[in-house]
Amino acid sequence: MPSCVIFSPFLTSRVLQLSRAFSLEGYATRILTRIPGPDNNADDAVSRRLQEQFPDPPLEDLSTVRVESCDVLIVLWSQYLPIEEDEWTQATAWAQQSKRTVLLGLSIDRRYPQRCRFELKSIVSRRRLLKKASRALNEDIAPLLSPLSLLVKQRYFGPSIHQMFLADPSLRQLIYSPVAPPDQRDLIFNFVGTRENGPRVEITPRIEDWLTRQGHDIDMLKGEPGQPGFYWWAYPSGSKSLTSQQYIQLLDRSRFTLCLPGFAGTTERVCESILRGSVPVLEAIEVPFYRLPLRDGQNAIIVKRRSDWLSTVQRLLSMSPSEVAKCQQGVDELRQSLDWPQLCRRIVAHVLA
Repeated sequence: MPSCVIFSPFLTSRVLQLSRAFSLEGYATRILTRIPGPDNNADDAVSRRLQEQFPDPPLEDLSTVRVESCDVLIVLWSQYLPIEEDEWTQATAWAQQSKRTVLLGLSIDRRYPQRCRFELKSIVSRRRLLKKASRALNEDIAPLLSPLSLLVKQRYFGPSIHQMFLADPSLRQLIYSPVAPPDQRDLIFNFVGTRENGPRVEITPRIEDWLTRQGHDIDMLKGEPGQPGFYWWAYPSGSKSLTSQQYIQLLDRSRFTLCLPGFAGTTERVCESILRGSVPVLEAIEVPFYRLPLRDGQNAIIVKRRSDWLSTVQRLLSMSPSEVAKCQQGVDELRQSLDWPQLCRRIVAHVLA
């Protein structure tokens, strides 16, 4: 049986996602982290949910475990979650014994000057570890002129469903439950998310201004009975949003889901909407990153240019029932490629590619 070691001083739901995926693909998976878990810089709520999921596989103390050989070593690192010098030394020792080492960057600054400084500092201080790595994966799309690319191949980790659906078994069961039939979808489209997130700063005001000129009260577009047939909630960063259960219910009610671009360049919302039978609406530049056969008017609505979001919303409101039915039928066929075993297989293949 091949072995996979996930080396992560901080415990996040990404660790759980990777461990579950590799375990399902037949790997003997181990997680090396700081013990005890609640003091490892994770968000309290996330940490609490994650703690409930172990020991499966059990957590091991990275400061005391003996270095052994393994087939795959995945080292998680971050610009803002602190990693001690002795932990870097341990990671390098494991890399020396592994057949393949993959780095996964979390919370790396997306501002180009700050990112370059971080990468240059990492090249100087972590050169031994970087030289052992076969590739570096990122949670966002790395810039073309990246200093780290001079030493190791970089690749976008790629979107999936949000890790919270793995940290809580009840949520995973919910997102994979049978979808609502088309005749029960009373909302034409939905969007819920922060308005200051990357390009949304420019996109959301245009849509809101048009909706207001059409006589809609933005503060009331929550899809309540008697309100217009769409749900719009662009809120300031830091505001309380929907619960996970409410979010799934919203996808179930919606024919289309607006997947506005954020900081990372893509969003989990595309895969989540497909799983719930709601047609994703996304920008053309993002399509290749999903590694799915997304086709405009067949199983998705593709926004050709960033300036076309408003006209795309207008398009959704004018689509005929037959056009909507064609898209929803295509999404039903597409969601089969995102069932849990297939999703795990995609994650493992992408990490090892």
